[in-house]
Amino acid sequence: MASLRELIQTLLPTAEPLVDARTEAMARTVTWVRLLRTRLPAFDGMDAGDLALIPLNTLRAVAPDEAARREMVEYLADHNATGILAIASSGSDKEEDAALKHLVTAAAVTRLPCLLVRGAEPAQLERSLIGAVVNRRAELERQAVALERQIAALALDGQGLDALIGALAAF
Repeated sequence: MASLRELIQTLLPTAEPLVDARTEAMARTVTWVRLLRTRLPAFDGMDAGDLALIPLNTLRAVAPDEAARREMVEYLADHNATGILAIASSGSDKEEDAALKHLVTAAAVTRLPCLLVRGAEPAQLERSLIGAVVNRRAELERQAVALERQIAALALDGQGLDALIGALAAF
């Protein structure tokens, strides 16, 4: 599976880190991607390992003040989210800048990685990130099946424990 760092380096190399994230926090595995929506619940569940995509214009509607934004980040931290990817519109907007400031302040307190992407279309970004997570998972499953087949073939061929351990080590 892909780590937050790998996803950012691969798909979003221009993403701007907004908090001083610990190395181990950026190395956590992203298991799914959740986009903040303008309805309740704003996130369709949040599981450990999920990456939260937060369009700032949606954040302003869902969490209209600093306290609500802080509570949202605390919710993400409590549910072991991998991090926050804030999505800003192309232009500059004072209300959007204030929302971002509140988000960054709360993320710094919880030590949750928070990065900024400008001008991206949220739904398209969500699809791209999910595709990367799913494809990585599919590749790992393919490799696991190949290893299982190799071990089964060695076992059926009557190879000993040394050969099985050797195959595992080589893999």
